Amino acid sequence: MVAVPRRLPSHGARGDAESSLAPLGLLAGPVPVSAILVTSSLLLPVGSLHSPESTHTPGDRPPPWATLPTTRPPGGHGAFTSPASGSPDFPSSARTGLRVLLVEDNPDDVHLITEMLRSDTSSFEVEKAERLSQALKLLDSASFDIVLLDLYLPDVQGMATVTKALDLGLTVPVVVITGNDSEDLALEAVRAGAQDYLVKDDLDGRTLARTLWHAIERQQLVMALKAAHERVSHLATHDSLTGLPNRQLFFDLLDHSVSWAQRYNESLAVLFIDVDNFKVYNDLHGHAAGDQLLGVAGRAIPNAVRRTDTVARLGGDEFTVILPHTAQVQDVARVAEHIVRAIKESAEFESKRIEPTVSIGVALYPIDGEDASTLVRNADMAMYAIKRDGGNGYRFYTASLGAQAARRLGLERQLSRALEENEFVLHYQPQVDMASKGIVGVEALIRWAHPRWGMVLPADFIHIAEDTAQICSIGEWVLTQACRQAAQWRRLALPGLRLSVNLSCVQLRRDDVVDRVAEILEQTDTPPEQLVLEITETGILEDTESAVRALEKLRDLGLSIYIDDFGTGYSSLALLRQLPVDGLKIDRSFISNVASRDKDARITEAIVAMADRLRLTVVAEGVETADQVHFLKALNCNLMQGFLFGKPLAPSGFQETLSRGLVWPV
Repeated sequence: MVAVPRRLPSHGARGDAESSLAPLGLLAGPVPVSAILVTSSLLLPVGSLHSPESTHTPGDRPPPWATLPTTRPPGGHGAFTSPASGSPDFPSSARTGLRVLLVEDNPDDVHLITEMLRSDTSSFEVEKAERLSQALKLLDSASFDIVLLDLYLPDVQGMATVTKALDLGLTVPVVVITGNDSEDLALEAVRAGAQDYLVKDDLDGRTLARTLWHAIERQQLVMALKAAHERVSHLATHDSLTGLPNRQLFFDLLDHSVSWAQRYNESLAVLFIDVDNFKVYNDLHGHAAGDQLLGVAGRAIPNAVRRTDTVARLGGDEFTVILPHTAQVQDVARVAEHIVRAIKESAEFESKRIEPTVSIGVALYPIDGEDASTLVRNADMAMYAIKRDGGNGYRFYTASLGAQAARRLGLERQLSRALEENEFVLHYQPQVDMASKGIVGVEALIRWAHPRWGMVLPADFIHIAEDTAQICSIGEWVLTQACRQAAQWRRLALPGLRLSVNLSCVQLRRDDVVDRVAEILEQTDTPPEQLVLEITETGILEDTESAVRALEKLRDLGLSIYIDDFGTGYSSLALLRQLPVDGLKIDRSFISNVASRDKDARITEAIVAMADRLRLTVVAEGVETADQVHFLKALNCNLMQGFLFGKPLAPSGFQETLSRGLVWPV
């Protein structure tokens, strides 16, 4: 506790700032102001706030008044100006007046204090009020730098004078001035929020002037520390990029919303929003552009919902919305549509308009969950369902999605032991050169021979293996088994074929991927030139720089690199030119419609022409009809793969096909 002396010291203010800072809960004990460090963003000095006589050199931090505003902004009371000039306690460079509101009903005291302020060489402008009610009206209508407040006025007396004045949340500092020489009353006034306490009998012009300036300095520090404290609190609960509530605050608000809905038998909706292909966009255009896109989403989503709704950013490219009081499902659907449209229509990058899309999952209380975690989990599940279907839309959670999630969880658990139980098998699909009409290559395709579910296709479990990092061990098994099978066919004097094996982007990101591939080639005695590793566009784009380095080292082994499912990702011609690849495989989604859909035909034609200019080998996937073959041959695209030439077969069946040396008459 700071003891306020019965007679004020010569500088007219207390020697530390504990009493001023204690109301904020910032100090637990007596701490000299010189020990308080304030961040530079607050523009406050480090050092004694009560030493205006001190000097400083150009290399030192300036004294307190040097960093405070020198003009009073228009409107609002409590704006700090700067110390007046001429006083021996302040530098002569500061020459601005100080507006003082003197609240005193005794004419003699008013005259005495006014004369004291005028006798000081500082420049003071004094406005007088006889009652507290009159003073409050003046504070509301005019701007003042400080208030000198008598404790005994006609309309209020004692500490009620201070508390009533400060309860209004004034930012202008208050100095209590009274004839009651009571230390207890002084302490009570300071604890109530007054910046200082003066006794009329002890006053002189110099003491009064310096007390006013020091009170303003302390008030400035208190307000700055309070603002810093509020900012720290805000940063702890809000996202720094978008300013939206963060994950912690979102779940607190959702818990509250659910409790409210339970109490009043209302419904609410939770929307889980994910920006489609954000990582690809971020890698293509840079992190600054990615942050810009997130900022667009952070502004567009709140603009698309009601003021009573809550929008938060959970992290990354994930946003959430709480929609309370949602009686109709149609209303929720309308909001989701507004969000999809708002984000698509509001994005611009480097003066070029882009149209980002989002995937939105919706869960409804209470039918889809009765607590916050369940609602968010189910909304997230619905979001992934729409994303798997191409994104750019919304989907409501259904029980079937829950069943799918349960099945996925079961797959994850059983997938972890499938390799140990030898449940994986490889099937082989031929690649045909229509110039010679013979088999020139083969792609190894994994299948899961599940003991209860039968043959499980890779589309049902590979993404799970990638999500759980099991794909690395599975991928190495595939490459090893395929190379061993190719070696066996060579020993049987069957034609030497180029062997295509898929390489996961997860494997490509591993530091030891080149060493592992080299070891497998050596262990299986496989000529590197016989091996083709296929990787998807998105696998390369997830980390282009690292992917390029890894692909270059793999090519140095002597094998070939193909881009699989080409046309479904976001490769640009410039990027394709810098990638160390030898060929590409046109995705089946284009091939299936080349004979009937002009757009797909033109895209396929453009891909083949581009690959020809870049001297890349082209393989057309998913060929199933003679019309497709004729179209591709007209483009001089002779390497084909699809059901027309054979479905994926077990090693024995494919070996029989090879031994017959089949050719195709198409």
